Amino acid sequence: MSLSIQKNLYIIILSLITSTLTSQCTGDFQLTTQAEVDNFLINNPDCSEIINGRLGIKGDEIFSLESLMGIKKIDHLQLFESPNITSLHGLDSIRFLNRGTILLQNLNDPHALNNVDTIIHFRFSLNDFIDEFNFLENINLVNSISTFANGTFKGLDHKLKKYQGNNPYISIYGNSSDLDFNDLLDPSLDTLLRVSIYRSQNFSFEGLEEINHIGLIDLRWNESFSLNGLQEKRSIEWITLIENDFTDFNYEHKFDLLKYTDVVRFLDNEGIDSLSHIFTSSLYVISYLEIHNNPDLLSISPLEWMDIPRENYPYFSSAFPDDIYIDISDNPLLEDCQSFLLCKALETYHDSVIITNNGGNCNVDYLLENCDLVLSDDNVNKNDIIVYPNPFTDYFTISSEVIIDQVDLYNASGVKLNVTKLGSHYYHSSSITDGVYYLKIKSGDHNYHRRLVSLTR
Repeated sequence: MSLSIQKNLYIIILSLITSTLTSQCTGDFQLTTQAEVDNFLINNPDCSEIINGRLGIKGDEIFSLESLMGIKKIDHLQLFESPNITSLHGLDSIRFLNRGTILLQNLNDPHALNNVDTIIHFRFSLNDFIDEFNFLENINLVNSISTFANGTFKGLDHKLKKYQGNNPYISIYGNSSDLDFNDLLDPSLDTLLRVSIYRSQNFSFEGLEEINHIGLIDLRWNESFSLNGLQEKRSIEWITLIENDFTDFNYEHKFDLLKYTDVVRFLDNEGIDSLSHIFTSSLYVISYLEIHNNPDLLSISPLEWMDIPRENYPYFSSAFPDDIYIDISDNPLLEDCQSFLLCKALETYHDSVIITNNGGNCNVDYLLENCDLVLSDDNVNKNDIIVYPNPFTDYFTISSEVIIDQVDLYNASGVKLNVTKLGSHYYHSSSITDGVYYLKIKSGDHNYHRRLVSLTR
């Protein structure tokens, strides 16, 4: 092949590549009139099948999308604030949406989306005409879904799936239907990025039983709901409960098996007097605990006996005050918070603890003066007294190198329990249930403290 022919072929190939690149439909398109919608493909012929950008449609006078027929793929479709759009006819050719936002209050015919195969991020407003997703009859995958107004997930049977390694998330806004998550998730799914529910009621978490890990549970401005479906969750990175009304909360279901989480934020909630209605037993909050402005809260049990947070949360650190691990403030009825958690925290990092504007004795000064009940005396040899077994069932044994003058046992709420000496070393307490207990052993001028776990038969 001659050099001139090779050169001409090179020019042709380069021209074809350049033509392909320049003919792609990219950019940000905002259509606000019916004329702009009707002329969109005329004015942008490169967008006839694929739009690698945003197509926004918003306008009071827009009523028809028929001129958009033929488009198969859109990177970001936005349909909102268009009260005269009642049908999605014109979007019948769409097979793939990377982001699909359809918030149309008067939409009554969404069936143009029957042929869509994949929606990565789907935001859809249910309404008086549409209260389920049966119109997505051929959908294969949805990676994340956000719904607005009343309705259910019916029609999305097992379609919420992982996509290219990305775990799904669910967001719900303003839903008062009897909502749960039954049949929504792909059976192979074991992780959710987050579940956020705002301004809703009458919902539960049924259908999430097989999920092993949830990144975030975020509940705000809700009422009359249940944690059913979350009882056996052992791993949740972040729990946020803000401005919920717990008056009609279903106390039957709690976080029964949760052992650790990075962050707990419990703010501005009404109608709940104890965190024991949410958490069955103490857990480890690794990074940040905030309990703020809960007008009816009387007790932080069982969290009061957990170990102290010790690690800075690696994500969203700007959401928290610098170098603060614990903030318990502005809870007017929380009068007594003397506990292992707060005493140990004040001893370990005094300046990283906020305890203020609570009721009664739940303040830093009182705690600093009265923490001897739960913190061991560092001047004594901790091997002088050994308590076993731990966990215990009906009995525990005290092996001692010193004379024991008195033994007191306290439950997680600080209530003193009766103990009976059996033989030389065995002690037994009635009415013991599963949980964390604190043992105070007095020997001469020294007090020894041990934390015990009871596992009943």
